[in-house]
Formats: sequence, structure tokens, C-alpha cells
Amino acid sequence: MKHLPIVLLLVISQVTLSQAQTKTCDNIFIITTDGFRWQELFGGADSTLLFDPQHVQDTATMRYMYWADSAQDRRKKLMPFLWNYIAQKGQLWGNREYDNDVSVVNPYKISYPGYNEILTGYNDWFVSFNQQKDNANSNVLEYLNSTPSMNHLLRLLENV
Repeated sequence: MKHLPIVLLLVISQVTLSQAQTKTCDNIFIITTDGFRWQELFGGADSTLLFDPQHVQDTATMRYMYWADSAQDRRKKLMPFLWNYIAQKGQLWGNREYDNDVSVVNPYKISYPGYNEILTGYNDWFVSFNQQKDNANSNVLEYLNSTPSMNHLLRLLENV
């Protein structure tokens, strides 16, 4: 099956208003998936796989557990926590049915260059392998760390 790897970026934040003053987010979570099919994330179980005994040993049970008439119901059955909690409190990006593409621009389509793009905002041609090495690029977390108002947030992330 030919498909581009997608990067799913979820940012969960809680914003409250009190007396015309906006409170900044308390928490930021960056959650990515590597090689996950966007079609199943946004549309639920794939009928061409779910109903095929060559791919699924017990099609009756799998249909009972994961099939529904609408894509919205199928995706909730496949990933209930994601759709019943995270999607309600955060943001999900990458539903190509609504022209909301989230794709890497680097030509390598492998993990480390993709993560570099997520955190720096651009492709670096010198980040081209999945080998562990120090990344010379400044990233959004380092930027936030340099701002006094976000220092407390990043100290929390360091302890995770």
C-alpha cells in the first residue's frame, strides 16, 4: 500500500477567561504518530481490511467491535479515548477529507527529519537519517524555555 507517512500533531491546552483577562495554557502536549494511516484516524476501521478474512481472522467479532455506518462512529469505536476526550479538549490536524493536510516536506519521509520539522518549523537537508545525534537547530521548546512566562511549563515537561 502506497501512502505518505503522516505526522499527527495534537496540541491540548486549557484556556479560561476570567474578568476580561486571558489565562495562558497550563499544559502543552505534542503527540505524534509515525506511519499511522490518516484514513483510519479520521474514518475509523477500513472495510476493505475489516471484512476480508485474509486480513482479519474473526471478521464477525471485529465488525461488531469496530464497524458502524458513519465514519464518526467508526473512528470513536476504533479510538475512543482520542475522539471522546482528546478531540473534545484539544485539536486534531490532518483530515485530508477537509483539505487539512499535515505532511512533512522533507524528501526522506522517515522519523527524525519529520520530528525536526515539527519542532523547528522547517526542513533541514542535513537532518536526513534516523541516527541519534545532537540537533543544531533551535526548536519551539527551546524558544519557549527562553521566555520567562513559559519557563514553568517547560520545567514540567522535563520531568515527564
